[in-house]
Order: sequence, then structure tokens, then C-alpha cells
Amino acid sequence: NMDPTPQRLQTALGLYSNDLCGLVLLSDNPVGNFSGITK
Repeated sequence: NMDPTPQRLQTALGLYSNDLCGLVLLSDNPVGNFSGITK
């Protein structure tokens, strides 16, 4: 069951992007740095 509630989606996306940022900083990926710049 997918909950289409915008608030829920926003929270999930926020947590996901936060995890990505942490992984990018730790791994120091060129791709990660690029997406960080374009944000």
C-alpha cells in the first residue's frame, strides 16, 4: 500500500536525500559532488 500523502512523501524524500548527502561526503564521489553542486 503506497500512501500518496504529500507530507509523508516529503519526509521520506528528506530522509533519503540526507542519507545520500552523508554517503556522498563519506565516499567523496565525483558524481555525488556534481549533484550536490546542481542542487
